[in-house]
Amino acid sequence: MVADRLWRWSLAGQAIALQILVITLIVVAGSGLALLDARQDGDAAAEAQVLGIATSLADSPSTAQAIIDGDATATLQPVTELVRRHTDIAFITIMAPDRTRYTHTDPSQIGGRYLGNIEPALHGESFTEVYTGTLGPSIRAVVPVHDADGRVIGLVAAGILQQSLADRWRQQWSVIAAVGAGALAV
Repeated sequence: MVADRLWRWSLAGQAIALQILVITLIVVAGSGLALLDARQDGDAAAEAQVLGIATSLADSPSTAQAIIDGDATATLQPVTELVRRHTDIAFITIMAPDRTRYTHTDPSQIGGRYLGNIEPALHGESFTEVYTGTLGPSIRAVVPVHDADGRVIGLVAAGILQQSLADRWRQQWSVIAAVGAGALAV
């Protein structure tokens, strides 16, 4: 029945209907790809952010010195919390190579064991991963802290909760939808 009605349209009417259908499909597909790209960009930006923060703290001479002096918690907990609040990430944990936490967003976790992979950092390599820890699933970076002789004497982990990333990503939906609706209107 719809096909019969379509064939009764003039050739110009059929061409316009086909153009509207094609444009609608292109806009919907483009909007979907924009949403996917926004999510991937957000994850990549989060990885770069946590890696940069963890590297800065791990490379700071005061971090290594606090670990060597044996007063890592007293010295580093206020610093990590200040950095965490100003960078809007979920956690910064500085730990011993045996996983003992010197710092944590939740002070009751200090002295406990760090959850997550640390093997590459124990071998001197910085890395990022997705892991579910005490605060929930996060994108995190783990970076080694070296002493003056180059030995790994500690590790710095920094992470952003995936829920925070999802919230940021959802905020972009309205902009992408508005652009898509505007393109359809035109």
